[in-house]
Amino acid sequence: DIQYEVSMLREHPRALEPQELTLYFKSEPVLTKQEIELLTQGAPSLVLQKWQAIYEVGEIVSSPFILKRGKVQRFTQDGSAVGFIEPNSIYGTSSIIWRASPPSSISLITKSDETEICVLDLRHLRDTCEKNDVLYAKLNKIIAIRLAKRLRPGFKSDTPSPPVRRSVRRTERQEN
Repeated sequence: DIQYEVSMLREHPRALEPQELTLYFKSEPVLTKQEIELLTQGAPSLVLQKWQAIYEVGEIVSSPFILKRGKVQRFTQDGSAVGFIEPNSIYGTSSIIWRASPPSSISLITKSDETEICVLDLRHLRDTCEKNDVLYAKLNKIIAIRLAKRLRPGFKSDTPSPPVRRSVRRTERQEN
């Protein structure tokens, strides 16, 4: 239960033990109707027709979105279908994590007429989460689970990791 996790983390901030991590990553939380309404408040809706791409392999995902209605299928670079995305769930979460989001390793193609998505504004998302601890915890867990799945051993992706930003300190020797 997310409410319990939030209260436990506040009272006992610490690193999770390996067996706790397994339980933590077991299932992705589901956003409630009220949480979806909070996130999509003022967000533009796009209505797409069958076979339109939300994004394709190699495209930069610049904003997260929520599928409001319709059917969207996921495809790999070689064109293999790898499942459908769930309605009323957030996608494009890499745009929340990284300043320069890596290119997408999948394509999202609509499979029904009049598929509706809401494109979320990152500032609105941050402001909403600052006011709602439970929503903040849920989104963190969703992002953590997806990132862990992507980084798990055996995950194959043709997409390079985003560049790491490092500050380089010049020494007197380097300057001479």
